[in-house]
Amino acid sequence: MLQTPTSSTSTTEYTDFETFLRGDGYRLNISPEDAKGQMQEVFSSDTMQRFQTLMTIGKDRPYTSEELYSVPAALAEASLLFSPMSHVLSACGQQLYRTMQGHLSPGIQVADMGCGIGSWLRWMAEHHPNVGFVGFDRHQGLLQIASETNQLGNCQFVECEYADLSKAYGQFDVVASLLGVDFEPKPFPPSRDDLAASSPSEQAITRFYQRAFASALAGWRRVLQPKGCVMAVLRLPCFEAWYGCLAAAYSEGFRFNTEASSCIACGKQRFPLLVLEAADGVEPLNLDALLTWWAQRTGVSAEAQVLLDAAALWRYRNLKDKKILEETEEEYEDGHIMRKETGIAGGVGYVYEYATTLYRRLECIAVDNLQPGKNRPGYLVEDA
Repeated sequence: MLQTPTSSTSTTEYTDFETFLRGDGYRLNISPEDAKGQMQEVFSSDTMQRFQTLMTIGKDRPYTSEELYSVPAALAEASLLFSPMSHVLSACGQQLYRTMQGHLSPGIQVADMGCGIGSWLRWMAEHHPNVGFVGFDRHQGLLQIASETNQLGNCQFVECEYADLSKAYGQFDVVASLLGVDFEPKPFPPSRDDLAASSPSEQAITRFYQRAFASALAGWRRVLQPKGCVMAVLRLPCFEAWYGCLAAAYSEGFRFNTEASSCIACGKQRFPLLVLEAADGVEPLNLDALLTWWAQRTGVSAEAQVLLDAAALWRYRNLKDKKILEETEEEYEDGHIMRKETGIAGGVGYVYEYATTLYRRLECIAVDNLQPGKNRPGYLVEDA
């Protein structure tokens, strides 16, 4: 069941973390433009110069996390720089906390991978003084801010690459990651040849995320207790990326706990929270079951949309119980053709659009809504 930060059962907890973020200097619900307007007052001259240099770079190419995280030199600067994403941090951090609650018994050790300036870890350590917390990050500047801000005896921060993790850093009962995995460089859209791929393993984007997440998991496994678990909130653009991460977990000996895992809604964005348990043997991935899990949790209503990568067509063509109810084409003035397919896959209704531009969009609709007159205008759907 998809859980949102505004549910009535979580108001107190969510507000608590929101209050903590505000105490760190975050401006919640602030736009990037408003944040830039306040930077002149908060940033030092050196920090402002680094930020302006970054904005100049951004006109020609996407800047990396390494470049972004080298901008702030103090907590007030970092919290303002990251404030446009603070609502995501707040929602995801609260949901990760709820998922971890049953594991936070006195004496256990928790690692936060990609902890940044440490707001979430310090909040956790403040509420659980009998639990040990260690934050790991490879960005020296952010770790310095986190360490200078920290005043808790049960919380510490360590600079380390995932690939360099070893038992010398300790053994942890829970390895957590709150949007801490940098999947860089981001993959380019696949070529037209990728559209003919017949399995997820042949997708370029799947292979990319599988390699990147497997690299992180290999390091995390080295510091994880034999019966420990990984809880990771990830930034993923599409089902193929998510599937690649699960394939990485399978290859590293982790079992995907479908019941404990969830997907966090922040506006139109969806952030999967994966709960992975170390196991001696794991069941092979079931594509149909995973597609249903993804669609049910990322498309909670007819209004929910999930932006997908171009190479997505294979998963519908291969589903055994897929039934196309309607297929239409529309040609635009620039010559591009938009094709619309409406049908049912894995018990979840969908409207699938694709064009010669390789743009993809999946709109998940509850099966009960796949009736004439109930779907969006332009999507003529007949009774199944």
